[in-house]
Amino acid sequence: MSEEKKHKKEIKCNSKCENLKRFDVLYKGKEIYYPTNMVHFALKNLGYIQNVEVKLAKFILQSEESVIELEYKFNDNQSKLILLNLFENHYHLNAHFYRHKKFASFTLLQT
Repeated sequence: MSEEKKHKKEIKCNSKCENLKRFDVLYKGKEIYYPTNMVHFALKNLGYIQNVEVKLAKFILQSEESVIELEYKFNDNQSKLILLNLFENHYHLNAHFYRHKKFASFTLLQT
C-alpha cells in the first residue's frame, strides 16, 4: 500500500485576512445560528445563495474594493429582510438596499 501525500496550497494572508483572523477569536467555539426563515429561504433559493456566497468570499478575502453590489431578484419584503440579516449579522457587512423601478440591489460595504 502506498501512501498518498496530501499537499495543501498556501494562500498568502493579506491585511483583510489578518483582520478576519483577529476577530475569529470572538467566534471560536461558538455555534453559528441561522434563523428558521433564513434556512427555508436558502433551501428554496439554493442556486442564488451559492452564487452570492461565491461573490462574497471573493469580495471579503481577495478583493481590494471596499464595496460590492449584488442584484436582488425577489419581489417580497421578507426575502429582502432575510438577506439583510445574512449580510449584516453573519458576514458583518454594512448592507443597503436600493430599488429603482424594476431593478433592485444590495450595496455591501466592508466594516
